[in-house]
Amino acid sequence: MPANKVQADYDELEKIAGEFADESANMEQLMGQIMNLVGELEGGGWIGRGASSFFGEFHDLVEPGLQNLVRALDDGSNAIKQISNILSQAESDASSLFSRSR
Repeated sequence: MPANKVQADYDELEKIAGEFADESANMEQLMGQIMNLVGELEGGGWIGRGASSFFGEFHDLVEPGLQNLVRALDDGSNAIKQISNILSQAESDASSLFSRSR
């Protein structure tokens, strides 16, 4: 029976973590733009029942959803970095066992 093998491409993990962080920053910027536009509409650019309904739904559902997305992308980036660090430390610990046994 073959032994289980765990491998990590640290450069690829770093790249992926960076992509998550970049997307989080992009979403944060986009969210700021959206909030400015919604603010302009709320400031009198759009009035009526449809506007009230939209603003309520936006603030109750869309805005928190966007905030959750930004947080999830940040969390994903941090988790990938932690995984990379844990695997690197395990690899270092395992290799030190072999270097001491010689």
